[in-house]
Amino acid sequence: MPNARSLRLLPTTLALTALFALTGLGACAGGEELDSEDPLLRAAEDVQGVSYELSTAAALSDADIQGIVDFVQAQAQDVQRAAVQVQRVAADADADADADELTTLSIELWAAELPGEGLEAALSQQFAVLDGAALSVVELGMGPAPDPVAGHGIEPGDSPEVIEQKIVDDLRAQGIEGEIVVTVTPTEDGHHEISVEVHDEQDLGAPE
Repeated sequence: MPNARSLRLLPTTLALTALFALTGLGACAGGEELDSEDPLLRAAEDVQGVSYELSTAAALSDADIQGIVDFVQAQAQDVQRAAVQVQRVAADADADADADELTTLSIELWAAELPGEGLEAALSQQFAVLDGAALSVVELGMGPAPDPVAGHGIEPGDSPEVIEQKIVDDLRAQGIEGEIVVTVTPTEDGHHEISVEVHDEQDLGAPE
């Protein structure tokens, strides 16, 4: 009989960044043209969405992950939204069993132009730690980049503290039990940059 193994989902990090306007967009008056570079207007444009999912048995450090994410984003043009999720699954086994850990790095991009077919080869060449890693691409369709803060009840005029609490409360209501870190940073153009990180650990139990 094979050794029983208990799968443990190690702390998972979900990070996303979004821009949220403090004031609503008003109608254009006196023939004045709206700024085409405004992030909210650009987010309403149709862009392509793709999730790049890297699976590897290698141990990826935080620096490795940040470098990989930055590299993938740099291959795209006019990125409207980026979200990153890191999931590590470890198997607790007896001493004579193989100890392993599988890391899955998911990078979701919504952009006017996405990385080409040579991304997997470019990643392997750029990052030695990804040698032997598998890359799968999930098409998310064409349309406006999803608003990652939608559904959290955030409204124009909310303070950074209120925004943080609303996001935490909503994620808790969705059943997320781990550590949630919300950072809200006001920008010079009157928006808020919102970063959300979720660290969670779950025991998946022993397979039958």
